[in-house]
Amino acid sequence: MQLIEELEDKYNQYTGKNFSFLSDRGILKTEISSLMLLYDTVYYNVDDTIKFFLGSNYLNKPELLEVLKNPLKDFFCFYTQICFDIRYKEFIKIAAKIYFQCYKDSKDVAENKKPELPKCEMEGSAFVDLISGFNFSHFYPTLDKKTEYYLVDKSIMTCELLELRKQEYELDNVHILCKDIDDLKISDIKQPVEILRIKNPFRYIPDFKDKIEDFKNMICTGGKFIFQEQSIVKTFCYPEYKDIDSYFEGWLKEQQILLTDNPNFLDTLSYKKI
Repeated sequence: MQLIEELEDKYNQYTGKNFSFLSDRGILKTEISSLMLLYDTVYYNVDDTIKFFLGSNYLNKPELLEVLKNPLKDFFCFYTQICFDIRYKEFIKIAAKIYFQCYKDSKDVAENKKPELPKCEMEGSAFVDLISGFNFSHFYPTLDKKTEYYLVDKSIMTCELLELRKQEYELDNVHILCKDIDDLKISDIKQPVEILRIKNPFRYIPDFKDKIEDFKNMICTGGKFIFQEQSIVKTFCYPEYKDIDSYFEGWLKEQQILLTDNPNFLDTLSYKKI
């Protein structure tokens, strides 16, 4: 594949190394793109990324982990330095195309296993999703045509994949904002913000409560601030959410807790501005 050759050539230019540490062990070089996306998914943790990537091989073949551990850490030492750096966008863009071409039709990407998103009631209003992640693309087939969606993520890899998927579905009402949520401004959003949603905030941003007030101010009257977490984990019982109501005094609270073992379903905690 020409794209993987281009990617490996750029990696060699940057580091003097190649992806043979994968191919020498029977792993396709295209899997380097999976590693990059997985790093985003497990909250930018190198050790967890390596363990998840090796999967059952990690559990059943500890010798494989031992052989691959150092080369993978070398790669992530490089990727950690560039994953949010616009100067390396071309490298990351190639990796995103590789991932999309290889895995876009795989079951976990192509199927919409998620429940429906909360829907905006005001025509032409905005739905802002903070720290979207590539998994938001599962919602693409069911998005409301009358709502403008703003997906915010600081990962260049994630944003490139969201953009590729958006082009596939020809979604003119989806806007990808590649930036840290601290840099998000109300001027980035062209419509009244009716829904502001964030999933798993405290895993990515431990001090997220310090930012709540700024985001509340973006929401129009009648709009909602929505937290979502994996239903199977029951995160709303965790200490991070113990005092969350105190940040929304005067807002109308709604909560939906699902009794399910399905890891794809989400519990919802919503506050409506009245």
